[in-house]
Amino acid sequence: FHSNDVGFIFSYMASFHWTIAQLTLGATGIGPRNSLERAFNSVLLVIGLAFGSTLVSVFSSQMMQYAIMKQERQRQLTVVRRFLQQNTIPPSLSIQVQRQLLERFAKAKPLLEQDVPALSMLSTTLRNSLFFEIRRPHLLSYPLFTLWWHVNQNAVHFLSEHVEFTILSEGDELFAPGGQAFHAYCAVSGLLTYTQDSQSSMVSEETTVFVREGSWFCEAALW
Repeated sequence: FHSNDVGFIFSYMASFHWTIAQLTLGATGIGPRNSLERAFNSVLLVIGLAFGSTLVSVFSSQMMQYAIMKQERQRQLTVVRRFLQQNTIPPSLSIQVQRQLLERFAKAKPLLEQDVPALSMLSTTLRNSLFFEIRRPHLLSYPLFTLWWHVNQNAVHFLSEHVEFTILSEGDELFAPGGQAFHAYCAVSGLLTYTQDSQSSMVSEETTVFVREGSWFCEAALW
């Protein structure tokens, strides 16, 4: 057909149809009229073949990874159910255990250093520099460490090597009354509750305060 014989909308949709047909190897009523157009059409068909194959490959890979992950979670749940049955756990508690596991399976936890095996391939100096940069903002949020940084940076570098990250989920306890006190903590993200009662702390009644992001805290024995 000739573009002068049809309207603009038809010409545009015919061109769009031809373009999509090249990328998806679909049929179209528009064909090349000379060698140059045929060569251009052939190149686009090859690109469309590569694009379609890549898209199918990526999609299949993602589906396979999802299926493997789901199968692994199902296997873990099956082992947990068998464990609960062998120990004759009451149904009410068993349901709570399985429900919490399902909730935590659904949440993606942030990656810790031990979750990235490739980091072990770095040189010790570069790996320590990387880890220090991760810890430095949190360490220097405490005034004493900021002052220490200005006095002796090497000492703060050494201190950072003994800093660890702990990931908590809703309902987890970081420490409890009666336990040994070893660590001080900095809340990197999220919101925690700090509860004291009269039996384990010097308070007349149970008190609860919120620990917000950027706050430093520890067991009362280290105050």
